[in-house]
Amino acid sequence: MANYDIKIISDTVCPFCYLARARLGRAIALFKKTVPGASSSTFTIRWHAFQLDRSIPQGQSTSVQDIAVERFGADRLASKRARMAQMGDQEGFGFTFSGRIGNTRDSHRLSHLGRKLGGFELEDRVQVAVMKMFFEEGGDITSYDDLVAAAEKAGVEGGVARRWLEDGSGGEDVDREVDEMERLGMKGVPKILINGKFVIEGADDVTAMFEQLYKAKEEKDKGEIQVQM
Repeated sequence: MANYDIKIISDTVCPFCYLARARLGRAIALFKKTVPGASSSTFTIRWHAFQLDRSIPQGQSTSVQDIAVERFGADRLASKRARMAQMGDQEGFGFTFSGRIGNTRDSHRLSHLGRKLGGFELEDRVQVAVMKMFFEEGGDITSYDDLVAAAEKAGVEGGVARRWLEDGSGGEDVDREVDEMERLGMKGVPKILINGKFVIEGADDVTAMFEQLYKAKEEKDKGEIQVQM
């Protein structure tokens, strides 16, 4: 049974990261369904923290609406939102554009709690729940109440999540991950690495993701043949 290691470098307020995770899920399902011998394959999904703007003071948040108008202008904003809404619809979710944005360090810390409690599987559930809270439920990415509620939906006990957030746990680990990406010169996300080699840049379509998964399988198959020889 083959296992594929998938690392997603992401920020929790990046809409294309949310789209990429949904498309990756569809690509994996297609891979397992259509590739001979792949139905029993397993996939370890790991998240690596990135911050689009770590200079924002922690605890402060601004409405997504205000930020979007400032960045794009009211005239361009409508068309951009329509495009994002269309892409969200294709993945089965709806962007509300009503959340509040701020420093994402605490949200990444919460994902690390998931990893500590339940490994990469729970980390993945927490990360997706946090992004759903922000993008679909109009949540505040800096609010401990909203973050705890997301953690509970992912299966983390609320009191445990709140204590983790309040005592600053996981912060140094998050900082190390973000520092690493800065040293490598990364400017944007998402970036997905399959088995540390096959790269997906941005929220690529399902077909492109499937192709990278297949390349990873071909390499695994070649390695197994060489070992047998």
